[in-house]
Amino acid sequence: MKKLMIGCLAVLLPMPSVAGNLQWTCTAFDLEEGTRLEAFCVERPRASLRNPRWYPIGMMRRTSIDLDQCVGEDANGNLVFGDQNVSSQCHSIGFNQTKQGPMLYATCRDDAGFEVDSIPLDLSVGLSSEGGQLVCSGIDD
Repeated sequence: MKKLMIGCLAVLLPMPSVAGNLQWTCTAFDLEEGTRLEAFCVERPRASLRNPRWYPIGMMRRTSIDLDQCVGEDANGNLVFGDQNVSSQCHSIGFNQTKQGPMLYATCRDDAGFEVDSIPLDLSVGLSSEGGQLVCSGIDD
């Protein structure tokens, strides 16, 4: 009976949103329409499984987020979290999945008006998965 109650509580309790959990909860990232990041994310991650490729597809959810909600550029033309509307000052926005995590890059205008190639932004620093949904997190406003 005790195990049944603990199991029920585990299902009811939400998974906390923690910046940096993307590599443990999401896979198959794709950048669509310039700033819409798509992925398959685990709805209820298990502590024992730390690789989203080990989960059955039935436990995954296709999700997306518009990066204009939480990514912008700084005075030097580098991509940053905590700002918004990256597409207003940047173009050639691209994405690569690396060993360090999902990286976003772009060509942006600095405050002097010059175009610069941004330093790649590690998306796992400011994005997370909550209940299988991509969300902005860990952002200092």
